Amino acid sequence: QYINAVQTIASRNVDPTEPVVVTIGRVEGGSAHNIIPEKVKLWGTARTLSPDTEDLVIKKLEALAKGITESAGGSYKLDFNKGYPAVINSEKEAQTVLNSASTLFGDEIAIEMRRPI
Repeated sequence: QYINAVQTIASRNVDPTEPVVVTIGRVEGGSAHNIIPEKVKLWGTARTLSPDTEDLVIKKLEALAKGITESAGGSYKLDFNKGYPAVINSEKEAQTVLNSASTLFGDEIAIEMRRPI
């Protein structure tokens, strides 16, 4: 349930023009296919350009974990390690690079992405 719910964080809670990726990439639990494990660990990543969006994602991850585990009579522990913030290029320097690329390769090749994904 949690993995499926995590996939809705970006689509239901974040402005569609705001770049955000939330992924569960590793699931670990149990010792046999026919025994329900006592504990399951999930590892994932959340990448955003905005600190506000990152805070929203963390809040939603916490709320989902709490709601799902409590409704099933379980418990959870959420550890979220914030990495380095996204690199946002300076307008002036980015324009210098764009102008140079346009001169070298042509305007149709050198394009500016306002909100890269």
